[in-house]
Amino acid sequence: MCLFRVNNYGESVTRNPWTWNRYANIIYLDAPAGVGFSLRLDGLWNYTDTEVANDNLLALKTWFQKFPERKHNDLYVAGESYAGTYVPMLSALLIHEDDFYNFKGMLIGNGCVDDVLN
Repeated sequence: MCLFRVNNYGESVTRNPWTWNRYANIIYLDAPAGVGFSLRLDGLWNYTDTEVANDNLLALKTWFQKFPERKHNDLYVAGESYAGTYVPMLSALLIHEDDFYNFKGMLIGNGCVDDVLN
């Protein structure tokens, strides 16, 4: 997926000729705020699934405001693990947003969709 490939256990990098960004744009959202590389400057951490979905929607809106030329591209939302909960919730919000008329669908890999079943 990435533009570069790491060689020799990090000694060097080379361009990846099969990178996905030749054909699509990929936005990685690390959610909820406070996990991984994500942060929230106001110090308020949202942990309910609904709050995370709203934060993710705001992140997409902000990104498309900064890059309006991308607004007309097809949009798919994808995720794995607990994103099996986040992805459908964000997708439900996108369906009702006039700004995201190019939302085409969602993908979930190895997703946690129910605490009891998983």
